[in-house]
Amino acid sequence: PGSFGPDTSAGLLPLPQVLLYYAIFFAFGALYYDADDREGRVGRLWWVSLLVALTVAFPLGLSFSVGSDHILDPQTRHAIRGVGQVAYAWAMIFGMMGLFRALLSRERPWLRYVSDASYWLYIAHLPLIIWAQMIVRDWQIPAIVKFLLVCVVVTGPLLLVYHTLVRYRWLGRFLNGPRQRPAKAGSAPSTTA
Repeated sequence: PGSFGPDTSAGLLPLPQVLLYYAIFFAFGALYYDADDREGRVGRLWWVSLLVALTVAFPLGLSFSVGSDHILDPQTRHAIRGVGQVAYAWAMIFGMMGLFRALLSRERPWLRYVSDASYWLYIAHLPLIIWAQMIVRDWQIPAIVKFLLVCVVVTGPLLLVYHTLVRYRWLGRFLNGPRQRPAKAGSAPSTTA
């Protein structure tokens, strides 16, 4: 009550319902990857999906999430909130898939690099973010400046560690599959993964 979005787990082991919730998205991603949708059928009407997500599903899920002065009983409010939040999540997924396919379908090496590093960043960022937040929390500067500073100070070193210690080593293979080092000018291509 009073929140928008899925339950979260604060402990080391996720709650079963939280694990199931995210497993559904993971399973969809695995099945979609296997489907090899080169034509982009999923997300083709991305602008409709985003419009529905932002103007219908989000307001619906949010309006039944805050306050308790609704005419409906709590179970009905909970059901409407759940439908709105699930519809928002899936409409945003399909909308963003189509939007990114439309805008970013051409290969961009820097974007591929950040995409490859994203799993490493996701796994390694949390303790560093907590540490950095503890350092800046009492600073008398605007919150947006603190936010940007924490993001840059954490992301920069994590990208450096990814490049030097993760990308072409066993951990990089485990996270993203094998990667080949770019060939140096005048030398044969490297097969090191």
